[in-house]
Amino acid sequence: MRRLTTGLAIAGALALGIALAPPASASVSAKLTSVRLGAPYAKAPTTAVIVAKVTQTSYADISFDVTLEGFRASRSMPYADGPCPASVAVVDANVTVTKCGWEQEDGSATLRLALSGTLTSGKVKVKIASGALTAPSKAGTYAVSVSSWAFDTQTADVTVSSGPVK
Repeated sequence: MRRLTTGLAIAGALALGIALAPPASASVSAKLTSVRLGAPYAKAPTTAVIVAKVTQTSYADISFDVTLEGFRASRSMPYADGPCPASVAVVDANVTVTKCGWEQEDGSATLRLALSGTLTSGKVKVKIASGALTAPSKAGTYAVSVSSWAFDTQTADVTVSSGPVK
């Protein structure tokens, strides 16, 4: 009886694991194609436009996080249901933003999104609004990345200068 119970428990766990695992054909890919800062100057409030090409046909929902190393997030908001307020970020993509959060985390500004829908070689364009982002305090090169549980992190560099040329 003990062996039967153990065998049923193992079989049940295996079946649950198979049911919750992504399909073998599931494939999500992403490529960070461009990053632009509105005012690329140290300590300056700025906007940012991040564009990624995402191919995602097997899942209904994916996470999509944008991290700006060394930048400061203003108008922070916890990760919660609903789209981002326009005062923080606007997402232009053929998907629905079902959750959004904008936080300062480990010295970086991070926008966390949950996207619902599929993208067959679609573009995800994120514009971080004026007043929601401040450039790092020192001139230099900083990393901007997009990441997800569904694809490998993609990173690009942006340059922040000491100030506008006068």
